[in-house]
Amino acid sequence: MIHITLSSGRRRRLVAMPLLVVALILIGGCAAAQLSVFAPAARLPGQIWTLYATGKKVVRWDVKFNYESYSVDGEKLELPLVMPDGSPSGAAPLEIAAVLSNGRVERFAKDVALGSARDALIAEWIAIIQSENGTMRKSNSVAAPGQCKRYLINTFARASAQYAMSAAPDKPLAMPTEPNAKDGGRVYGCAWTLPSPFSGNPFFTAAEYDYGDSYTLRENKEAARALLESAQPGDVIQMMAVYNNGERGTHTLLVTEAYDSETDTLHWADSNFRMRVVDGVRYGIVEAEQSRSVDEVAGWLAQSNCAATIYRLSRDLTLRQTTAADLYAVDAVKSNP
Repeated sequence: MIHITLSSGRRRRLVAMPLLVVALILIGGCAAAQLSVFAPAARLPGQIWTLYATGKKVVRWDVKFNYESYSVDGEKLELPLVMPDGSPSGAAPLEIAAVLSNGRVERFAKDVALGSARDALIAEWIAIIQSENGTMRKSNSVAAPGQCKRYLINTFARASAQYAMSAAPDKPLAMPTEPNAKDGGRVYGCAWTLPSPFSGNPFFTAAEYDYGDSYTLRENKEAARALLESAQPGDVIQMMAVYNNGERGTHTLLVTEAYDSETDTLHWADSNFRMRVVDGVRYGIVEAEQSRSVDEVAGWLAQSNCAATIYRLSRDLTLRQTTAADLYAVDAVKSNP
């Protein structure tokens, strides 16, 4: 049986709705100074977060965030900051001046949006993966750090450390690890076994696609397209598919942008879709800016014994309570410019 099932239970094509805050990493660069600035695009009002930057030949960083000024010496910047509780523009301005050893100054400016806990978590997750783009990790087993789902599990654990479910504030968030049951009626490997939200699982099933033997190739492909077009930034797609090289297998990817109908493009980040073998050991490569036409990806799914599931983060997320040590760290930097 072929179907795409949305979380509401309805079966129809979805028009993708954009996320209120688009999750992007803020990267600024200059060939002379080789600056790299790392700051998630959205933060929660009142949230403490850390701005990171590096740059060769930098001797001092002068930072202005939400009209507060800071100064840090050295080639590496690691600065705790606090988001404002509100702003007429819905964002806090960030300005960085990197003073080089030859006296030159390189500048970087960007607004950091005020968002919900969910917006901030998604932005943090994508930013972490962006910062690791091109890195390699062993991927010779399902538990290896470079394997596609394991890599997302690990990076989600890092990104979600400051957050919790409102219904379970004492439970750390965790991405589900167990695949769907082999006798559960769907293709094994195309889905997860979801724990209760009260255990710290923030994901729910947003949509499902299953190949239908009694349907035409065109009908299967249209159903797969409907699933893919419904994906939003922060969604995780778990699939069993047949790829361009003819191999059939599972893959797990993190959607980074809403579906672009003008170019028919799906954007995502992943690990181990591209790999390298070194001395007989397989390594998965992190690719933070993957993109393919939805038509191509739908073609991977529109084949016998293939299926996919979209998992979405709950909006029932909250920021963990700020500690006195966190506030002290920010005050210490502000009092020693």
